[in-house]
Formats: sequence, C-alpha cells, structure tokens
Amino acid sequence: MKEKAKKIVYFSTCSIYDEEVRSRSYVIHKLAMENLIINHSIKYLILRVSNVVGSGGNKNTIINYFFNNIKQKAHFILWEFAERNILDISDLVFVTDELLKNNIENKIIDIANPINFKVLEIVHSIEIFSGFKAHYESLKKGHPLSINVSYITQLIPEYASRFDTSLNYMNKLLVKYFSNE
Repeated sequence: MKEKAKKIVYFSTCSIYDEEVRSRSYVIHKLAMENLIINHSIKYLILRVSNVVGSGGNKNTIINYFFNNIKQKAHFILWEFAERNILDISDLVFVTDELLKNNIENKIIDIANPINFKVLEIVHSIEIFSGFKAHYESLKKGHPLSINVSYITQLIPEYASRFDTSLNYMNKLLVKYFSNE
C-alpha cells in the first residue's frame, strides 16, 4: 500500500512585497524555503503572513517593538510613509483552519488584514492606549503596502467581516494583548 503524501504547511512572509525590506536576509531565507518546498513536495500550502499580533512571542515584532519602546520611553526611528499590515493571531488561525478544511493545496496564499496602517497611526494608537508619549525621529522613508487578500475573501466570505475599516481593529488588539502590560 502506497503511503499518502503529507501536506507541508509553511508560514512565510508578506514582507516580500515591501521594497524596503525584501533584500534582508530574513525575506531571502523565506523565499528560499518557499522554493525548496515547491520543488520538493507533492502537497504543500505556503501562507504568506503579514505582521501577526498575539500573546508573548517575539519582542521584535512591529507592535511589540513600538509598544516596548514607547513604554520604556526609548528613542526609535519611525519611517513616516511606511505602512504595516497588522493581523490578530486568531484571524491567522481561523484562515489556516478554513484552508485546511477546504483541502487547499499547492498554492501560495497571502493572509493579511484587508487594510494597512501607517506606522504613525500605529504609534499614535499605542500612545493613546498606554498613556505614554513616543520619542522618535521621523525619517521620510517607506511607502504604501500592497497585499492581495482577494483569494481568501472569495473562498471565505466571512473573512472580511472580521476587520474594521478603521483603527478600531488596532485598538481591539491593544486591549486584547497589552492590557496587562
């Protein structure tokens, strides 16, 4: 009896769409892993994920980085024109679960919030939430971000309803994950 091929699910990054960071070793590594999986797997699902927010984890993720610097009154650099796409870990779990239930395979799919946030909006939201003033130097760098979530929104119609089209989503994440900070 022939063994059924296992599906490899790989979490990659939407950072490949950001001109400012796509040449960094992290992004180059993610693309190399994607190619390795595509070329050596019978069944795979590559999920390119935006900036995930959840409990604990990496202190260097964008929200943790800003929150910790603001709370500690540390000086940081802010790219004035940069945008980031913020995604609750629960939304990532929801989409991944739906993709696996629908037996989606041999695809690369972007999983992200349908809206992006300017980094300045993120910092201001954290300032209001935390009650601390951010200390940053603003550089005229960065640009809008383009992540295509049309595949997910067509496959999972209720996906888009999980997001607000304002900073409410960001504020809900701050309350959910940073209230005890």
